[in-house]
Amino acid sequence: MAILLGLDNIRFRDTFGVKREKQMKQLAVLLLIFLISVSFPNAQTEQVDEGKKEIIVNPASKARILFLEDYYDFGSIPLNAVVVHDFPIKNIGTDTLVITAVKPTCGCTTAPLGTDKIAPGEVTELHVQLNTKKLNGLVRKFINIECSDPINPYMRITFKAIINDPNQVIIPIPNTADFGNVLKGDTKAIALELKNAAASDLNLKLVALPDEDLITSKTEKMALKANEITELQFALSDRFKAGPIVSSITIEAEGKPETRITIPITGTVVE
Repeated sequence: MAILLGLDNIRFRDTFGVKREKQMKQLAVLLLIFLISVSFPNAQTEQVDEGKKEIIVNPASKARILFLEDYYDFGSIPLNAVVVHDFPIKNIGTDTLVITAVKPTCGCTTAPLGTDKIAPGEVTELHVQLNTKKLNGLVRKFINIECSDPINPYMRITFKAIINDPNQVIIPIPNTADFGNVLKGDTKAIALELKNAAASDLNLKLVALPDEDLITSKTEKMALKANEITELQFALSDRFKAGPIVSSITIEAEGKPETRITIPITGTVVE
């Protein structure tokens, strides 16, 4: 019996010793972490804030940013298309406004600026291009803007679209206005059809047009009965520079924003 008790005491001491050893190791690790944090106070901050550096702005700056539009609905867009929309940015302050960064949150979006330095009272445009190649259904995208306005250094614009909306009632035939290849300095006119696939009459409204200095557009008629078709015509200016044609036009029925569609305009101007 005494021998058994002695063995139990040994096991207890061994178990207690192992636990105490583990506790001592844990304390040593915690102490080491504490000493590192004291010796290198910025180490943890750099790790946590990696890629999220704060904008340094002059708090006395009188630059003031104003988005004349910070949301846009493209409506229904076909797959494998590029559509565009310009978001005007105005400096309503008295100092020069500097756009320090434009960060789309998706690789499907590009957003070049007209200029990154906006004088007081002036307006520039954020030229947003959405590529639907890898998209489907309802999509909502964002672009983050950083600037020298000390009151609003971080801004965001939002846009949405439905890729191949199954409920689309304004049907373009074909679904893209394609100029093909155009010799630089020449003009060209093309047309497509717009069909009212709704069960009721629709009055069409042009929501956003392409740059009218380069591409003009018009429709034969705006009031369409159910299943009626009209023609949408485009004319390319001879001032278009050599390179790809990337534009679009947005249309909807009056009083029915859910009918909105955006038709891509494409082609290539060659030397």
